Parts: sequence; structure tokens; C-alpha cells
Amino acid sequence: HPEVGHTLRGISALNATTGRYQEAISAATDSLRIAVEAFGAEHYEVLTAGVWLAELKYRSGGRAELLGEALALEAMAAKISQAELRSEIRLQVLLSQLYAGQSLFENASGHLAKAESAARTRHGTAHLNYATVLDAQAELFAAQSRHAEALLAQEQSTKIAKSILGPSHPDYATALVNLATVHLNRGAPSLAQTLLEEAVAIYSSATGITHIAAGDALNIRALAHQDLGKFEQAITAFERAI
Repeated sequence: HPEVGHTLRGISALNATTGRYQEAISAATDSLRIAVEAFGAEHYEVLTAGVWLAELKYRSGGRAELLGEALALEAMAAKISQAELRSEIRLQVLLSQLYAGQSLFENASGHLAKAESAARTRHGTAHLNYATVLDAQAELFAAQSRHAEALLAQEQSTKIAKSILGPSHPDYATALVNLATVHLNRGAPSLAQTLLEEAVAIYSSATGITHIAAGDALNIRALAHQDLGKFEQAITAFERAI
């Protein structure tokens, strides 16, 4: 039943927030199957479920076949007059990230411009969907070594996350990790360290140190220690990440 599919998507989102991506992907896969069975292959519910599943795969690192899947979802969205704008925003962000990962920056910029325009029109510039666009902008700028622009975008996204989610939410911690990564890439490991310490503390308090993103934070923290010449601390951080 479609309501079961909606519940499974909620369970999937909760698992993703707490870093349990295997469970999140499993629930999202079942949600997509139910949507296809209930509505057919081309329906906005199927699009929403498909975009969420693709986004989870991207977050968990399984990106090999994702560009083809994302382009198929974009083709579906073009045929659906009821296509959820929120799904369209997230789909365009995902396509931008996938193209940026292949150094196809012009393609990435085109999809990101679509996402930014849709998010600004629908939600304004103080909404989590707009923060998602800013995260992707920072990623794209960093991939092109445009570190000052990456920093501006990521700082704005982090402010939105803190304002809406509060300072103890794991997604705010993820925003801090993203901001720390920008600082590390631009040669400011001390600033990165401060942000990473805060992020790890939030993960530990909210979901436990086993949150997958806590491992990412510790890995980045180890690199910051290494850049500062603190090699013993770097090894300790890497061991905690493992």
C-alpha cells in the first residue's frame, strides 16, 4: 500500500540521519518497489522514491552506476506534470555532484543552476533545500580550486542548518564537517580542527560515535593533525575512525 511506502521512506530517512545507510537503502528500495506497484513506472511518487534512493547511494559511496540512474530519473521528471519540485531540486543537485565527480564542470554548473533557481523560487534562501544547493555549490567550487567561493557557500549553508536544526542535530554536525573540509582544502587546518571537534562531539552525543559521518569527521581530523605536524594525534584519529 502507498502509505506503507511512505512509512518506509520515513524509516529510511531516520536511518540515514543516524548513519545506518545499509538499513536506509533497504527501506528506500522497498519504498520504491511499492510506489511502482501502486502507481506504475512514471508517477511523481515513483520519482520521489527513486531520487531518495539515488541520493542515499551517493551518500554511501556507491556511485559507479548512478549517473545513468539519475539521468533516467530526469527523463521521467520531464514527463510528469505533477513532479514534486523538492524531488526535482534534489535530482538536479545529484546530477551536478555526479558530473563534478567526473570533472565535467560545465554540465555540473548547468544542473546546479536549475536547482538553485527552483530552490530560491519555491523556498527562498533560508530553507534546508537551499542549503543542499549551497553544499553542492561548495563542492563544485572546491573541485575547481575556487576555495574562497567554496567557503562562502559552505558558511551560508552551515548557518542555515544551525538556524533550522539547532546546534545539537547530527545534520548540523555534517555541515560542520563540510565546512572543515573547505578550510582544510584551502590550507587552514587549525580552523578545520575546531569545527571537527565540535562535529564529533555532536555525533557522539546525538547518535553515538558509530555514526558513519563521525568516521568521516575523524578521518578529516586526522588529515588536519597531519598538516599541523601532529602525527601521533593523526594516527589516533585514524584508529578511532576505523
